[in-house]
Amino acid sequence: MTVVADRSTWTVTRLLAARRGDLGDRTLVSFGIGEASLTYREADELSGRVAANLAAGGVGPGDTVLVMMRNRVEFVLTWLGLARIGAVQVPVNVDYTGVFLEQVANQSGARTLVVEADLLGAVVRSAGRLEHLRRVLVVGDDVPAGAADAFAVGRFDELLRAGDPPPFETRAQDIAGIYFTSGTTGRSKGAMVTNAQAHLLAERHQELMRMGEGDVFITHLPLFHINAQVLAITNAMLVGASARLEAHFSASRWLRQVRDARATHTGLLGVMLSFLLKQPPTGDDAASGLRCVWTVPCPGPQARQFKDRFGVGRLVSSYGCTEVGMVASQDDDGGPLGSAGRVGTDWYEAAVVDPETDEPVEPGVPGEMVVRGRVPWVVTPGYVGSPEETLRAMRNQWFHTGDLVRRDDEGRIWFVDRVRDCIRRRGENIASVDVEAVLTEHPAVADAAVVGVASAEPGGEQEILACVVPAAGCRLGAEEVWAWCEERLPHFAVPRYVEVAPELPRTPTGKVTKYALRERGLGEHARDRGPSVGGTRRVAPVGGG
Repeated sequence: MTVVADRSTWTVTRLLAARRGDLGDRTLVSFGIGEASLTYREADELSGRVAANLAAGGVGPGDTVLVMMRNRVEFVLTWLGLARIGAVQVPVNVDYTGVFLEQVANQSGARTLVVEADLLGAVVRSAGRLEHLRRVLVVGDDVPAGAADAFAVGRFDELLRAGDPPPFETRAQDIAGIYFTSGTTGRSKGAMVTNAQAHLLAERHQELMRMGEGDVFITHLPLFHINAQVLAITNAMLVGASARLEAHFSASRWLRQVRDARATHTGLLGVMLSFLLKQPPTGDDAASGLRCVWTVPCPGPQARQFKDRFGVGRLVSSYGCTEVGMVASQDDDGGPLGSAGRVGTDWYEAAVVDPETDEPVEPGVPGEMVVRGRVPWVVTPGYVGSPEETLRAMRNQWFHTGDLVRRDDEGRIWFVDRVRDCIRRRGENIASVDVEAVLTEHPAVADAAVVGVASAEPGGEQEILACVVPAAGCRLGAEEVWAWCEERLPHFAVPRYVEVAPELPRTPTGKVTKYALRERGLGEHARDRGPSVGGTRRVAPVGGG
């Protein structure tokens, strides 16, 4: 597939309008919540009504609107309706409350919120600290007490009244959405995403997935994340396919949902692939019907096992982030599994640099990935309400991803770690993912996260904290973890602290929120093996219990 060269057409509104003409009665998207669906024609017509009524309520080009909903039909209509009038969607994590919710609302400057009724309570509790929000449009009937005292309250159903949106020609360079990135290394920042960025991401993904008319892309990721909107729905629009949005990811129900949807394509993020492999085999797993699966990351041994077990024709991967899109991609072409592939040089210029000096590093040497576009508007203009963060990210005229990667002699990109997840200990730089890989090989470990915590020794170095989750039905102690690591890791990479926990804090897309672990530091259940001195070590609860 060749990416469309005329970038003036790179908007979801033009794409949907074009598809309505020849694919009007075909299903564009269906939903696990309510088992609702939208044809291409219904999506175009109903989003036009939403656009008309939002405009009548004072929402205009460039205005930001908060959207706080699960994977349901009203979210898609709101997203497409806002695009019709040049307004900017600001998706909100449905689990946000307190300062997290307030940060998104205040930094975005949004005066209007479209929200599910049962999520509105968190908004009401923060009402006195929401600087701009004035109006809420509620999906559902149960409006919590106090909402009408704090805001002008309307109903989403009012947006579906017949009406024509005002004429507006959306441009590729216009901001389509503000996505607050998942914040694995710090507080979330609102990345502004242009229409061109979103469209190119869909086209690049489609080049990998090779979908066609009649295919079905199933996703279990939330619509408040760019993945579900662009890689599922916009991707489907490109070729006249359909998207299926489940309510959430469930490893035990995943295969049945894939089969019921007759899905041909899907995407997996984070630990999803690992969780699926740990499900009991059913005997006919290979009859999944999936022709292509996109997975990030794509660990080699697990990828081969997954592909064989579920009868997947092709397994593809990529490297990118919300701010820059899909910079590199790895097709199922016999290349090494685990690589993120090669940079798409038609669209991006990329370099691997020393994180401190911004000077390029040699192939094979880990460095920070920095990116800039070869064509206009395909990299974020910056972070909303955060000029300092924008300048920091854009220093030396490159966008700094914060990702530590290495480039091999053939130009392939290999993800190493987040720059801030690289731990400095005993004069050595330790990638947390290397220690995590060893931990998760233990048969009694279901999940693990490794972070650096402050060392008592001067000099700015760190000690290693390993947080591990036992596999179902398994007992696991710190001594067992240390013994396992001592046999498989260099001495400087063996964690000093081990904490056994029932679960790890995660974002809705499955990423461990390591910043939360770092900020918390040593929990009361962490065990300390002590500094190694003369071959002996002291083991004690950190909390002294």
